[in-house]
Amino acid sequence: MYVGQGFPIPSLFDLAKRVCIRHINVIDDVGDLPYSVVKPILARVESPDKLKTIQQNCPQLVPEISELWQDFICRDIGPETLDKFLNASGSEETVKITDWSALYFKLRETKLTKEKAQVEELKKAMKKHNDKKEKRQIGFANVRREDIGKLRMLDKGRSFSGVMSGRVGKDSTNKVFRNAALNKALIKPGKGRFS
Repeated sequence: MYVGQGFPIPSLFDLAKRVCIRHINVIDDVGDLPYSVVKPILARVESPDKLKTIQQNCPQLVPEISELWQDFICRDIGPETLDKFLNASGSEETVKITDWSALYFKLRETKLTKEKAQVEELKKAMKKHNDKKEKRQIGFANVRREDIGKLRMLDKGRSFSGVMSGRVGKDSTNKVFRNAALNKALIKPGKGRFS
């Protein structure tokens, strides 16, 4: 860090605050420091679980830390939900909220439950759609899936090895060989054609 003319020398407190912000992931306790001192540090906490741990270890922060929980509610659940709890007038929700962390985890669990229900509903709708789609598809009767792939390759003029087999279907001899190959693909080994 350059210190010179026009650059103020940072105080020890500012340096300590920078280090705490840089290493916020390993901080679990702030001791008995007042909230006004640790507010810029705690504002950098990105995980609600981490903030809950700090809150449990430092219960003196519970009244002041509510603004950070409100930020988490706004970020993870939605600003309209936060507004509903902050501006609820004349309803049952006007009860003064003392534990914002409990409210956050309750709202998060409700949101996750709704999302899981929506995912299950979407899976059911997709399965229903795919079942309808399979019923509409034209298929070969009594033909194995491997044989369908072989038939499609023969229909495109390719042999089973994937090499082009010439101009299939242009003259009568090629048609005969093509029909024989199709019949051979449909007949299962060990069984006659008419059995």
